[in-house]
This record gives sequence, C-alpha cells and structure tokens, in this order.
Amino acid sequence: MRVISGEFKGRHLEALPGEGTRPTSDKVKESLFNIIGPYFEADTVVDLFSGSGNLGIEAVSRGVTHGYLVENNEQAVRVIQENVDSLELNDRITVLNQSAQSALDYFQAHQIKINLLFLDPPYDMDVIEEILTVSLNKGILSKRAIVVCETTKYKEFPDALGDLEKIRDQKYGKTRLTIYQNTEEISGEDD
Repeated sequence: MRVISGEFKGRHLEALPGEGTRPTSDKVKESLFNIIGPYFEADTVVDLFSGSGNLGIEAVSRGVTHGYLVENNEQAVRVIQENVDSLELNDRITVLNQSAQSALDYFQAHQIKINLLFLDPPYDMDVIEEILTVSLNKGILSKRAIVVCETTKYKEFPDALGDLEKIRDQKYGKTRLTIYQNTEEISGEDD
C-alpha cells in the first residue's frame, strides 16, 4: 500500500496484518480521488474507520490542511501512528483512538467542520446511514462537504439523506463507492 499522489507520492504505508481490516486498494483509492477531484477543496478530512490511515493520509498528501484519523482498534491505532510518524505528519494529522460515535461528539464539542468524510466501516457493520444522520443533526458537516462511503458492492443507499445528495455510485469488483455532497442552503458566508 502506498500514497498515490501529492506531497508523499510513492511513500509506503504499513497495513494491519491479518483479516481485521480491509485497506482500500490502490486502484479504488486512485479512482476515488479522481472522482472527487472536481469537488476537492477541503481544509479538514475525517477518516472515521481509519484502519491504517490510508485514505486520510492520501487526502493530506493531496493538500488537505488537517486530517483526523479515527479508529478504536488498538493494534490499528499503532499502525496509523507508525504511518503518521514515518511521514512526519504529527502536526497535520490527529489520531483519535475512539469509537465513531465518540468522535462525532468530539467534532461537535470542538466545533470542527468536516469538509471531506470517509466512511469505510467493516462490511458487517450497517452504520453508515445512522452516522450520516447524526453528522447532519450535530451540524459537523460543512456546507458543500463531500462524504465517501465504501461498502460491499451489494449495499445501496438512497439518492438523498437529509441535505446530502448522492453525486456518484460506482462499483469496483467487490467494492462500491457512494459519494454524497452536502447541499445545505448557503445563507451568508460559507463556513
């Protein structure tokens, strides 16, 4: 596994050994960033089920100002920290060792607005729609935020969830990417 583009292009990333996580393949990752490229103007990225930190690190390599990598598996957190340390990204990436729900509470409490949100939970966890609803209710998604959901190819999502509108739905082998954009009305200044 490697960083595909940007400041750290070609740098190797460690992955958690075994079947515990399912790192996004380089092919899917490259396609994903090509898809979101036209929408990609993010200050803050959150990789909510981070695994190895692969997606969040890629986003920071491509110019996102700050990343939050959230993972509650202790062994995976160690791998994420190794990757962050090896790229000397401790000032640009915050590793949060906690559950997704706790992280959503953290972002609300610290008034952090998410511009780019990656949701790649284990395939047997059916939590994405709940997380999106909670994120909208907590007001932590910025106006025009992009949300990328990575699931099994069989998982389908509605065309809209609250203010989130589906802008892409693409299958890659066993993987499906569903991408939403926040369409919240902009009243006054953009946040």
